[in-house]
Amino acid sequence: MPSALHLGNVGRLSLGVLTRAEYARHAVLCALVPFLHPDLYPAEGARP
Repeated sequence: MPSALHLGNVGRLSLGVLTRAEYARHAVLCALVPFLHPDLYPAEGARP
């Protein structure tokens, strides 16, 4: 069965523990962290 029709490669590699949709959701949340906490992530090239 092609991975596009089921769990995706992430789901297959994790034996169904993590689906492609859950993995994508986590990736988006992790990408948003610097915007939610800008004090912890200073702009590149900025001096303290």
